[in-house]
Amino acid sequence: LGHKVDAREHYELARGLRPDMGAPHIGLGMIAGNSEGDRKKALKHFQAAVDLEPEMPAYRCSLAMALTEASCNEEAHDSYQEALRLAPEFPDAIGGVARLFSLEGEYGNAMEQIELLQSKEIYNFNAAIAFTIICKHSGHCNEAVEYAEKALENKRLNGRSLGALHMHIARALDYMDHYDEAWPHFVTGKQVTAQLYDTVAHRVRTEKMMEVFSQAGLLSFPRSNLNSKRPIFIVGMPRSG
Repeated sequence: LGHKVDAREHYELARGLRPDMGAPHIGLGMIAGNSEGDRKKALKHFQAAVDLEPEMPAYRCSLAMALTEASCNEEAHDSYQEALRLAPEFPDAIGGVARLFSLEGEYGNAMEQIELLQSKEIYNFNAAIAFTIICKHSGHCNEAVEYAEKALENKRLNGRSLGALHMHIARALDYMDHYDEAWPHFVTGKQVTAQLYDTVAHRVRTEKMMEVFSQAGLLSFPRSNLNSKRPIFIVGMPRSG
């Protein structure tokens, strides 16, 4: 419903009433990561949930997704493997591993995970994202779009996930030159994203970045002991800044 402040207050109340439960930390982590853009805070809450209830595979998947977004791939793999140890056929863990492999360029390994879910007609969000990423390399874009569109039918998807899935489907259709089919997905994805845009959270993130790159922030960074005047060549991805 978008009442993030009220939701946060209730999660905090729940945490106070049941400090042994991980669920309030999961809720607080979702708010911190999705609404506030505070990955460190989100990771802290997800880790707290896992520490409190280590037998819950869903909590380990929440932690793994946050680690994936923070580019901590090795730790994310470990968390997913723990989830699979607890529940060997847990769809969120299988889909999460597929997405990790797709981001690492391990397209064959990613497809193996997706096929595990496909064979059981389980349409998982992370697997759908992974499938639309790797289909350009495997030549299975039609199949990927079909799978992802079925994943859209999951009524439990939050707005952020729904918007992301529409955008990935749109890109896959655009890649196949199916522009008329891609356009509605682009429009829907952008509309969902616009509804979720939080001006306060954006201002907080911007101010944090400005603080880091201020004169005081730059002077606080570690300095190299090397004083060589030899030129260096920096290699970066296109548009990486």
